[in-house]
Amino acid sequence: MSYTPIFNPATQASARPEGASPYVYEPGLELAVNVALAARRPLLLRGAPGAGKSSLALNVALCLERNYDEEVITSRTQAQDLLYRFDVVRRLADVQAGARRDDAHYVEPGILWRALNASSAQQLGTGVPAQPAPDQGLVVLLDEIDKADPDVPNDLLVVLDQRWFFVRELGRRVEAQPGIDLFLIITTNGERDLPSAFVRRCVVFEIHAPDRPRMKKIAQAHFPGAPEALLEGILDVHEELTRDAKGAQLRPPSTAETIDAVRSCLALGITDTQAAEWRTVVEAAMWKHASRARGAA
Repeated sequence: MSYTPIFNPATQASARPEGASPYVYEPGLELAVNVALAARRPLLLRGAPGAGKSSLALNVALCLERNYDEEVITSRTQAQDLLYRFDVVRRLADVQAGARRDDAHYVEPGILWRALNASSAQQLGTGVPAQPAPDQGLVVLLDEIDKADPDVPNDLLVVLDQRWFFVRELGRRVEAQPGIDLFLIITTNGERDLPSAFVRRCVVFEIHAPDRPRMKKIAQAHFPGAPEALLEGILDVHEELTRDAKGAQLRPPSTAETIDAVRSCLALGITDTQAAEWRTVVEAAMWKHASRARGAA
């Protein structure tokens, strides 16, 4: 290695708690994580569903021994939801009931407020989890940002760049705590293009579908000691289904679905390809299209 890494999963993996899922890094991904950490920029991960984008964030947090938080973006998510929510309905109900409370009572800090300034977040809302000291660090995952309205990424530009935002209902500005070590990981399935101004503020990496040797290495990392014949058979089926899916212009089996196939076989006591139901089990885990679509292309 010709640079001094901030993040090195090979040496930091011992920090991973027993039972936590392993992660097999494809070439270039470890470097992308280090560049994002060094530049203090978000890491934007592109790739198909099930490629391992979301699980990377937790693995990085475990290896670096940082606290971890995540939020899955939906079509209803607004940029302000990631900063805070103001409960207008509860405020109206209290007013109608004659209960007058300060507006701060109705502010619920969101994931980015908790990440940037945990101490102020804990003074508001309900159920705000305790956060680590700033020098302990934090990894935050914003999962599937392409599901949100196109304006959402643009509305986060000031937060990403300058690490502050304004709470209109309280008339106050929230700034990042001094010394906060926040690593933001954002994923996209590519369902819509993201604004160039948003992408420019990120370090970008695309996670590709693994080739057969890396897929086998991933399976072995998840299931040490899994029978060789079973793994080879599942990989044969994976390649066959991938060819059929691409020929029919369908989504091929993902890495996660292939891991599900191995897990299902082992849990059901199938240890080799001689078992009567082994292929049926494998296809059930990996093939998500109409039963006769495969091979029809």
